[in-house]
Amino acid sequence: LEDFSKHEFPVQVTCAQYHTVVLCCRRDPDTGHPDTEKGRSVFTFGGGWYGRLGHNDSMNCYEPKEVKELTVGIRKVECGTYHTVAMTWDEPGNQEQHDFEYSGSLFMWGRGKYVCESNDVKTPQKFKHLDSNRAGKVVHVACGHEHTLAILTTGDAYAWGDNSHKQLGPVTLGTGVGAEILPMPTRLPPEVQLLATGPTHSMVLLKSKETYSWGNQRAGRLGLADRTKHTFVDRPAKVKSEWASIEAITGMSTREKKAGLEDEE
Repeated sequence: LEDFSKHEFPVQVTCAQYHTVVLCCRRDPDTGHPDTEKGRSVFTFGGGWYGRLGHNDSMNCYEPKEVKELTVGIRKVECGTYHTVAMTWDEPGNQEQHDFEYSGSLFMWGRGKYVCESNDVKTPQKFKHLDSNRAGKVVHVACGHEHTLAILTTGDAYAWGDNSHKQLGPVTLGTGVGAEILPMPTRLPPEVQLLATGPTHSMVLLKSKETYSWGNQRAGRLGLADRTKHTFVDRPAKVKSEWASIEAITGMSTREKKAGLEDEE
């Protein structure tokens, strides 16, 4: 851990049920400050079953260990219970002409059926099931317990993995039960700004600031504006508008909050 702290700055941490993934940038040898432009490293630790740590084995790891086989620049990491995803950060010269801050390709590893392979993948492998030349590059990716969602520069959305709780959304193919082996188009609202997943449900925040959710709605976890009798919601449904801001949730305006802070001071 001493060498880790001397040479790396954590910039993102993501946790699943049994393992943790840390994305780090290196220190500038001259200034000692984070160097965000010259590559990043991915460290994993925890349960190694199915190769989800990316160290070419299934052994548990009790301290952060660098995923050595991941040699490309990484922008973001995500992890499900049995799989891990890394999204590359394209060089500026390779960026497509679009309004997104960044886009890239995916590398995945872990349990075979959740990374669209017949066997477990124990080292990072480029995810070729989304053909970047045909479909566009990835701008958003999120992992649930056993499912993954990705949105491309074209606006198209794809989903794969477990769909037993309808967490993949309105996919155009598949049975809706069990693991869907290959990515399938799923119909999501346009202009997604943020994509997020729980273990068995999914959500998007749109540029319009509206939020939609779908999947398992037990215990009210979807926060739907219009409640439904169905346990599983198979297509994006609008979340209560109160969740759009802290002010709306608490019933306080920004001015009231500021006044309260001034009173405390």
